Amino acid sequence: MRSLTVSVYTIPTDAPEADGTLAWDSTTMVLVEAAAGNTVGVGWTYGPPALADLVRGRLAGVVTGRSALDVTGSNHAMADSLRNDGRPGAGAMALSAVDLALWDLKSRLLELPPAPTPRTGPRHRPALR
Repeated sequence: MRSLTVSVYTIPTDAPEADGTLAWDSTTMVLVEAAAGNTVGVGWTYGPPALADLVRGRLAGVVTGRSALDVTGSNHAMADSLRNDGRPGAGAMALSAVDLALWDLKSRLLELPPAPTPRTGPRHRPALR
């Protein structure tokens, strides 16, 4: 895996929203792009902009240089790296965005559709296991 980049976008809602405990008028999305060669995979999560710092400062160094095909190994390495920072909560949100980007990258490198279909489900996709 050549590089991991992260961007933060604040997206306004059409109208104020609330769930009975909190009201908001925008949502923040953290977008992660994982690159290998000329191929890029995309992952995202919703949360505070500080998640981008966690991706840049902690997780990017863990996955950069690893095989883009070893997503499970990258996931374990990221989880291990979050031990002292806290894996639940913000750590899990940041890890999830990177994990999605890595799976998307792997499926693109192997030229497989991003989501299973009846013809490409787990029985037909041994390369993604």
